[in-house]
Amino acid sequence: MARSAHFSIGALDCWAVSDAAQPGNINMMDEWKLAAEPAALASWLSANGLYADAFPLDWLCLLARVGDKWLLVDSGSGPKGDANTSHLIEHLAGLGVGAADIDVVAISHTHYDHIGGTLTAHGLPVFPNARIVLYEGERGQLALKAPVPQVLYEAAQDYLPKLADRINYQPDGAEILPGVRIMATPGHTAGHTAVMLRSRGERLLFTGDLFYHALQVEHPDWNSQYDLHPAQAATSRERIYHWAAEEGFWVLPAHALLPGIGQIVRSGEGFRWAPKDCIRSGGAG
Repeated sequence: MARSAHFSIGALDCWAVSDAAQPGNINMMDEWKLAAEPAALASWLSANGLYADAFPLDWLCLLARVGDKWLLVDSGSGPKGDANTSHLIEHLAGLGVGAADIDVVAISHTHYDHIGGTLTAHGLPVFPNARIVLYEGERGQLALKAPVPQVLYEAAQDYLPKLADRINYQPDGAEILPGVRIMATPGHTAGHTAVMLRSRGERLLFTGDLFYHALQVEHPDWNSQYDLHPAQAATSRERIYHWAAEEGFWVLPAHALLPGIGQIVRSGEGFRWAPKDCIRSGGAG
């Protein structure tokens, strides 16, 4: 059974599809090492009924039918996953969509849990008929080296040479399918990218790892150890939050719990995350 949630954006059928067999619980401070004052973080967690050593998250990709094309945003972990992840292909099949059916794979950024599913363990393409789209700014990951921690760039330096001319590098704002554009949101990586879908006056922005969780909506400066350029990441968050709150479009972050989508709304002088209600599950066939 696919771990997914179906929703519509105008005339577009969309699915948030998990790469994981089940939601995960991480130790937030060990894994993310958030740049938060301990007392402030403890207060936020307590107010929201959460615990730093068992923090819930998911690993979501976006599937959309755009005209006669299948679009997939992010590819899951593939052979780079752990015991709980690397189930994207299985979950797509549960929706009646095979890897060979995918026409375009847009990658939000080059960390293994987002690009790892583009290749098999033997280096073969998982999506044989797909054009792989990446924002050209993400090539900056190839130039990184120590003292930058290797975990921040190893996936790019592993996968981009192997994918080579299968990748279609595009500029900021490029339309990759009718009504679908990539949007630079750098900071988490050199060229981290969001993907905007538009149809019949409705919009959805897949934000990748721009923010991991609602706590980073309320506290955009609570960067994680995985943000390559922390100040730039916080600036990208603030920019997108202002825009999303002003215009009211839907947002899908990669690590929200299914169904995943919601809106960013104003709260006092800042913002908060408002999940969407009434999402249904369903196949793509």
